[in-house]
Amino acid sequence: MKSLFKIIAFPAIFTLLILACSKEGNHSGTTQSTLTVSKSKVARGEPLSVTAAQITGVHAVKWTVSPSSGSILFPNKNDVVALFSNAGTYHVTAQYYPDSAGSGAPIDSSSSPITVTDSVYAVPPVTGYDSTPLTGVNLSVMPVTAHDTGGLYLVVSTNTWFSCYPHLNWSVNQSGSGAIDLYFFSVTNQTNHCAGSSSMPATAYIYLYPPANGNHPLTIHMDGHAFAGTLTVSDQNYGIAWPDASRVSWTVNNVSKN
Repeated sequence: MKSLFKIIAFPAIFTLLILACSKEGNHSGTTQSTLTVSKSKVARGEPLSVTAAQITGVHAVKWTVSPSSGSILFPNKNDVVALFSNAGTYHVTAQYYPDSAGSGAPIDSSSSPITVTDSVYAVPPVTGYDSTPLTGVNLSVMPVTAHDTGGLYLVVSTNTWFSCYPHLNWSVNQSGSGAIDLYFFSVTNQTNHCAGSSSMPATAYIYLYPPANGNHPLTIHMDGHAFAGTLTVSDQNYGIAWPDASRVSWTVNNVSKN
């Protein structure tokens, strides 16, 4: 029986660098808005932090990323955390609205280009931390195809936001029988990196080696419970059947391999 078992802690340590942003020209606003990004170049799975400046007369900010495929945003008012699963050039954009509901047309926008390299984020060592159990915490899972290997990335995030650059502690077991078990233990808050941090979801970026075609039992273990479903693999796509979404939900249930 062939078995792979690994334990990874996924910290989101950001070094705040103030970079010039590109101002979109298709809006005629007058806010002179700017974005601050943690880095202009990140690896796949490396958290990117973006902050929009506080602007008088703006009461809502909406975030987008282009292209959106294989990326996920965690917005929190004027801040957003972005993760990217495939290499390439992206643009993170903030649109500014005069009302708190963010309705109607934006009065302005600003955008920053981001380069995602082909390397996968290397986890730095963690020193100084507190651990929080996953009691009452729900998880959201975004499946993304790895275009270079055909494998599957799972971007897992909590519905609860934490301070001090949180990360999920997890492990994965892909057995020779084809069964896949994911274990989520706790959230780690990096107490020696609290200065200047903002709240965000705790996140894990998990790579599954390309499973063979067929049906694979898929179980997520957390908080003393097991949530079971099926991963179906074909030449064209990955499909997820997940009957119980009470604590674990999927952003999509099918992703193409192409």
